[in-house]
Amino acid sequence: MLSLGLSALVLLLLRGGLDLALRLLGRLQGCGLRAVQERLHDDQLLRQVRWREQELQLEQLAVRQRRQRQVIAVVDLEGRRRRLSLEEVAPFRRHCCDELGLPEISDWPSVRRFWRRGSLHWHPDRGGDPALWLRKRRAYEALDQLRSRGL
Repeated sequence: MLSLGLSALVLLLLRGGLDLALRLLGRLQGCGLRAVQERLHDDQLLRQVRWREQELQLEQLAVRQRRQRQVIAVVDLEGRRRRLSLEEVAPFRRHCCDELGLPEISDWPSVRRFWRRGSLHWHPDRGGDPALWLRKRRAYEALDQLRSRGL
């Protein structure tokens, strides 16, 4: 019995390190080889579970960092291309809604309906100001881009 226990400890020293072997030796005083093998297997499973938990935490951290760095390219109301981070999308959406005279929280069918009715008044062919028409059109198109991207 003693030689089996010593061989198990040597195996632990080779596979798991001195710390693990000493911990198990302290817990397994008087246990047989089968119990030593079962406890060794349980400790290995526990280490694998802890390792996987650490990997998942690192993956979640990487996803959060990618989201913070993610940017969306849009054309602003002045016609310049801008790159917006995810934090800047909501203020930009509010700005576009303000330009069109819409409430901040509007579903897409109501935005489209409002645009079709308002475009009759703003269109240069109907006596509207071309600069105002262009600005309103860019606001509508920016809202359309954000909607198509699910933002």
